[in-house]
Amino acid sequence: MKIHQILITFSWVLCGQLFADVPRSPSINGYSALLLRSPFIIEKPEVKAPEVVVNSSLALRGMAALEDGWYVVVVDRKNPTQNIILREGGAANDKGLRLIRVNQNKSDYNKSTVQIMSGGRTQSVGYNPADIKKSLATAKPVTKTAQSTRPPIPTTQTKPSTTATPSSSDTSSRRPRVRRTVTAPPVPKTR
Repeated sequence: MKIHQILITFSWVLCGQLFADVPRSPSINGYSALLLRSPFIIEKPEVKAPEVVVNSSLALRGMAALEDGWYVVVVDRKNPTQNIILREGGAANDKGLRLIRVNQNKSDYNKSTVQIMSGGRTQSVGYNPADIKKSLATAKPVTKTAQSTRPPIPTTQTKPSTTATPSSSDTSSRRPRVRRTVTAPPVPKTR
């Protein structure tokens, strides 16, 4: 009887499996949560890009063409005591300024300009005529007393000679140079 009950139970389980619903095929929508919460993706914190600060208060102080390229001195009008030195083709400095190109005007230096990249933007910087006039007004004029403190400039003195031979007063007071001749050592005689 036990075997009979086991067979009935087993057949009943098999019949239940035959009449069960067929599983549905999976769709992509069922896996969308995995894409959002994947254990393999490392989420990095969002880093905000620093704001680009463009310095528009620059003025040109001077420029020079040296062996390794152009050097330019610019100044920020907000801080006129600090000179900023830039080299053409060099990397940006700590303030983000970089010299791109020098446009030299050989007929009038006031019209010379330089192209500077500041904050990702290229701007043209030239001389400030008001600064030049102010520096000329505050410059001290050169006086003769200032020139007299300098040592004299050495010059060669040429005296017209009256005779072909130098007199005893025209000779220098230096001692004459001793000239020595070196003789070779004697060669030993061979037999």
